[in-house]
Amino acid sequence: MNTIDITTSVGCSVRCEFCPQDKLIQAYQSRGGARQMTFAAYREILRKIPPDTALDFSGMAEPWLNPDCTEMLLHAHERGYEVAAFTTTVGMNEADVERIKSIPFRRFVVHLPDTERYSRIEVSDVYLKKLAHIIGSAILNCEFMTMGTLPREVAAILGRRIRRTRMMSRADSRRLRNSRRRKPRRPARSWWCSSSRAWTMPAPTAPPPWKTALRR
Repeated sequence: MNTIDITTSVGCSVRCEFCPQDKLIQAYQSRGGARQMTFAAYREILRKIPPDTALDFSGMAEPWLNPDCTEMLLHAHERGYEVAAFTTTVGMNEADVERIKSIPFRRFVVHLPDTERYSRIEVSDVYLKKLAHIIGSAILNCEFMTMGTLPREVAAILGRRIRRTRMMSRADSRRLRNSRRRKPRRPARSWWCSSSRAWTMPAPTAPPPWKTALRR
């Protein structure tokens, strides 16, 4: 099945270490494009996408930084598209969780915060309550991942161990080359919301892009 990545906004406040936001914003602004996709524009785009195409709400920014993200997902589902979402939950609220929990996601991946601050996800009481709501909602094919060490409050709510995922550079990101990296000792692992079983993703046989960049 063909897949299209949906970037709902240009510019992301989470600013993960591997993501070249400055390069993206500069390139996009030079073309005079809108910083945020409107729901009207999204509907028009969807009319041109074949129904056997899967839609991944990920792209180059947190999907829920666009306030219409939930409406976009629901509209795609109603039109019969398979959808996936990759989110830090920044911009999402508990009402959004309630509205999307019945969607049969192909994947719903929650990027968790880390103490190393590879991603700037603020761990507040509101965030922790929202995370608990997602876990309790039994969203289909929900997974969790992190690029570093989980904060204790997050680990306590999750109730299970999460191994870090290897960071992969985007556009040869300078942030990644200059940041401190640790190579995982074991393959990266994610966990399902609705099950205590883990699926394992084998480590790549070729060196990751950031490692190649370090040798230059």
